[in-house]
Amino acid sequence: VAARTVELLDAAADLLVLGAADRAHAALDEADARLVALRRRAAGATGAGAALAVLAVGLTAVVCAGLGLVGFAAGTVPGPVIAVLALTPLAFAEVVASLPEAAVRLLSIRPALRRLRDLGEREPVVVEPAAAAGVPAPRSLQARDLGVRWPGAAVEAVHGMDLDLGGGRRVALTGPSGSGKSTVVAALLRTLPPSSGVLHADGRDVRALRADDVRAGIAWCGPWAHLFDSTLRANLALAAPGASDADLVAALRRAALGPWFDALPEGLDTAVGAHGGAVSGGERQRLGVARALLADRPILVLDEPTAHLDAATGAALAAEVLAATADRTALLVTHRPEQTPGVPRLDLGRSRSPV
Repeated sequence: VAARTVELLDAAADLLVLGAADRAHAALDEADARLVALRRRAAGATGAGAALAVLAVGLTAVVCAGLGLVGFAAGTVPGPVIAVLALTPLAFAEVVASLPEAAVRLLSIRPALRRLRDLGEREPVVVEPAAAAGVPAPRSLQARDLGVRWPGAAVEAVHGMDLDLGGGRRVALTGPSGSGKSTVVAALLRTLPPSSGVLHADGRDVRALRADDVRAGIAWCGPWAHLFDSTLRANLALAAPGASDADLVAALRRAALGPWFDALPEGLDTAVGAHGGAVSGGERQRLGVARALLADRPILVLDEPTAHLDAATGAALAAEVLAATADRTALLVTHRPEQTPGVPRLDLGRSRSPV
């Protein structure tokens, strides 16, 4: 019910425009009715169990007290023992009273435990080297005849790709949706291993390096920058916890957010809202770019930063990204090649020629 409620609120505009709000409300009401019925059934069972437990304890106490009185009348049980016999069932009941609730909770968490166990038993997609040692953050990445396959896939999503990122070079990785751009990014970030060919970081095979050591040299901004329900300062500081306010503001200006920031009454203390709801789509993506620039890592990977923006906003952000990365080693991933004029291009939809 909670998930459906959040979904209803997040999709309110779409549901209203599509005339599907009433159906969504009806589905939520149906889910709520099922939950109420289940809760009532569980409450009835719990209440009946508690009543039986109280009855059993009370009868046991009465029987014990009765037996004590019979023994006292026969002269075999001292008077104080009668009280002990009567109170023992009550004391024991306090010890075992929480067991039914514990049993109910155990039954409710067993599916989650099963899922966690299944996850724990899965083989990791990227296998860390047995004797990995910390190395400096890489300043260059080179792919030769690279192939990458998603787990369980029969064929490679990308194959035979050559790429050289280093020395302040920028490369535009282009191609239509489904051509493998995100797969290449996953391989560079070491969330997918090469299935053929090689991927080197500063001349070393990435399979001989820890994934975190490779990622330490890469600043990444995805197609929909995630913003936490916190302040502008907190969201930017994720990339550089020790950065000063001046550093944060400088990153905002490099991402072309200077005028916007100057108009904020609360400055870096401005709340961005739940999921960044207080900022526009263009501002969200610029904040993602600012965060990546603030990380100040040798290699910058911008993965479709204009994907969810309208044409005008996307073109403006693309121009700003080009200006902000003019002196950086950067991979600019886009399905709009016209947004990266003058940048050497690797088009996954046509060829795998080296760049």
